[in-house]
Amino acid sequence: MAKFTSHFGSKRNHFVVYGFPAIASALGSFTTANVKTIEGKGWIVDDQRPETPGYKIKKFDEAQKSIKNVLEYLKIDTDSQKLEITFAGDLIAASGVGASAAQCTSLARALNDSFNLNLDDEKINEAAYEGEKAYHGTPSGIDNTASTYGGLIWFVKNLNGGKNTMDLLQSPIKMPLIIANSGITASTIEVVADVRRLKDKNPNKFEKII
Repeated sequence: MAKFTSHFGSKRNHFVVYGFPAIASALGSFTTANVKTIEGKGWIVDDQRPETPGYKIKKFDEAQKSIKNVLEYLKIDTDSQKLEITFAGDLIAASGVGASAAQCTSLARALNDSFNLNLDDEKINEAAYEGEKAYHGTPSGIDNTASTYGGLIWFVKNLNGGKNTMDLLQSPIKMPLIIANSGITASTIEVVADVRRLKDKNPNKFEKII
């Protein structure tokens, strides 16, 4: 079973996607993934994560597409074998806590372990990023990077398509963090697209805001 600490910072995407620097921090909660090979083809999912009511139903199609993206990126054959994928852990599946990145990264690590792919963190991160595209459309990459490397990170997206900037930071003190859950499950793809439309419609006003 692949177990890792999940991360917070997804809402920074509204600025990070435009190349602005951001800091993301790990949480004490985590998502786990376990992959078993069984007879058949395709995959089935047993999602045991705690959730904001209705989250997993609303995100079902995105979750399935994210799994497909990760499997295809890692070239996992699901035509001659069937995968039984189980997600668990104590990170609540909710909007705004990096739950999708936690799911994608834990899946990539579990597949790496199950199929002896010998992937380093950079490749795990790339696979998780592909999964995040199903949830975000055009993700910044900060959530999956935080989920892959853990700790406290400084992140800047490369707008030219090259390698993003990521530095691990050290904090001399532990900082308490309070997270409030509104109970609302939002579509990140739609929200990011709305922000992009506002930017394109009023570029000068948008520049002043950010």
